[in-house]
Amino acid sequence: MSVKASKIDFGRYWYYCAIALMFIVGWCRPSIGLWMKSINTTFYLVFLAFFLNSFALSPESLLKSMKQWRVLITALIITFGISPALVFAARRLVPGGDSLIGHGFQIVSVVPTLFVSAVVLTRLAKGNAAVALFLTISTNLLAVFIAPMLIKATLGSSVKFDLLSTSVSMTYNVILPTILGQLARKRWEVWAQRHASLITVLSQFTILLFIITGVSALPRSIITPKIVIVAITGDVILHAILLGLGRFSGAMIKADEPTRRALTFCSAQKSFAFNVLLCEHIFAGNVAAFGLGILPGIIYYLLVLSVDSVIAQWWSLHTPKRIRA
Repeated sequence: MSVKASKIDFGRYWYYCAIALMFIVGWCRPSIGLWMKSINTTFYLVFLAFFLNSFALSPESLLKSMKQWRVLITALIITFGISPALVFAARRLVPGGDSLIGHGFQIVSVVPTLFVSAVVLTRLAKGNAAVALFLTISTNLLAVFIAPMLIKATLGSSVKFDLLSTSVSMTYNVILPTILGQLARKRWEVWAQRHASLITVLSQFTILLFIITGVSALPRSIITPKIVIVAITGDVILHAILLGLGRFSGAMIKADEPTRRALTFCSAQKSFAFNVLLCEHIFAGNVAAFGLGILPGIIYYLLVLSVDSVIAQWWSLHTPKRIRA
């Protein structure tokens, strides 16, 4: 294994340890997370996360991948069409589908591709990282307008939030920091290139703080083993289906192998920052509802990091040189 691959492995293992620590802090000291929520740290963390992710992006590599319009349309259909439709149908068929856990699954289904991870794992898997970057940026920007409408359509009167104000707020949280990040990148591009690892770590740190607030809000009196098992099972099924859809769709549009790998990861990974942001708007003022609603998102995020990392490692070790990006 190369030195570069070893560094990637070390960073991922460090992050797993940090996630475990955040779970312990959030569970044992819930007052910390609740205090963070009381001063509205979510707004600032989401803003910072999208700014850092945008600051780390190379506009040149993004422009090169914009010709992949078939791949983008396929990713959009899976992310904002098939994924929410599957969960909506499951909620109608499974008893208790209109519970807060069911609402949490619906929120997971409409959020866009996970920043950083989708690109890093695609690169590790010898896939087309430029395409992964293009799909990540595109789905996240479009989700500002699409995700709230999908939640309104799939959950209806079960939740109460203002569609217009939510979209406007998410514009400030997502699109504005993305634009500012690119402007900052243009001004300090050399610094950004030299400190790419630092920017990635800072971005990961914002997610760690999200985990503290999410775990702190979990209503301990009603979180039973059955609820946890239901959340894990649902997330495993959804993730497996989306992985399969991404892989199958890449073959259907006759994309090359590196592009198929990018589409596979981008179709199955869901942004935890976006998930938290939506939950904040949907369950505003109700800490217990927020805790149950965010549970599927927390588990899905951990599932993505573990399962997709194994897949990326396997592809990395079993990829002939002739098909590498």
